[in-house]
Amino acid sequence: MADGGTPHATHTFEETLSAAPEGDPLLAVCRQYPTLRDVITTTHDAGVDTGPDLRVVAPKSVLHELKREFGTAWLAGDLVDAGHLSFHETTTELPTSVFATDTRVDNPIPLGDRVASTTTADETLANEVHTTYWEDLDTTDYVLPFAGRERLLETFATECDETVAEAFATGVEANREQGSPLTVGAVVILAGAHGEELHYDVGRWAEYQGVRSKASLSRIKQDLEDADLVTTSKVQRDVGRPRQRLHRGEAVANADMPTLVERTVDALD
Repeated sequence: MADGGTPHATHTFEETLSAAPEGDPLLAVCRQYPTLRDVITTTHDAGVDTGPDLRVVAPKSVLHELKREFGTAWLAGDLVDAGHLSFHETTTELPTSVFATDTRVDNPIPLGDRVASTTTADETLANEVHTTYWEDLDTTDYVLPFAGRERLLETFATECDETVAEAFATGVEANREQGSPLTVGAVVILAGAHGEELHYDVGRWAEYQGVRSKASLSRIKQDLEDADLVTTSKVQRDVGRPRQRLHRGEAVANADMPTLVERTVDALD
C-alpha cells in the first residue's frame, strides 16, 4: 500500500472491504448505481455476519434502483438484518463516489461490469472525507421495503412450501444474471406456477412482506396468462369464492425456473 498520500494501483472493493477493521465504520459514498451494486454484492459475498459496519450514502435516484433490481436489494436486506449495513439518502449533488475507513480513502472507478479503485493512505484525508460526506452532509435514513433474502425465503417456505421458496430463489438469481429484466412480481408468479401454489397464498405472502401488492400481482398474472406462460385452475372451497391454483403454461409445462425466466423475458420483450 502506498503512503504519504500517494495513489495505489487499481484494485477491487473486495480489497477495500478486507482492509477495513471488523466493527469499524466504512463509509461508501455511491454516486452511481453500478458502484452501489458492487458494494452490496461484494460485501454480501464476503459474509453477512462479519466485516465492518457499512454506511452507504447515495442519491435517491440511485437507491431507488434497488426496487427495480430485487436480486441485489434482498442481498442488501440480509446485511441490514444482520446490522452491518445502513442506507442514507441525500439530495445534495455528489461530485464523486468515494470509500473511506479511518485511515485510507479509495476512489471507485466503474469499468463496465466491475468497479476498480485507487487508494490513498492518508488519515487526515480520511477524516476530511468522513466530515464532508457523513458528519456535515444532509441525509435521511433510507429503509428497504422488505427484509433480506434469508428471512424472505423462510417466510415464503412457511406461507407456501419450501420447494416454492427454492424456486423463487432460483428465479431471482436467474433474473439477476440476465440484468433483472423481469419485475420481482413476475418471478413470484412464476415460482408459484412452478410449484402449483394458490395465487391467493403467494399474493398474501408478497403483500405482507412488502415485495409486491396483491393488485399488482393480479395484473402480472394476467399478462403471463395472455402470453401462455401461466395458466390457472379453480379450487373449490366450502365457504367463499373458489381460489385459483397457478400452473405453468402448456408450452413450458416441464420447464425449470431458469428456463421459465428466460422464456418469460423473450415473450414479454
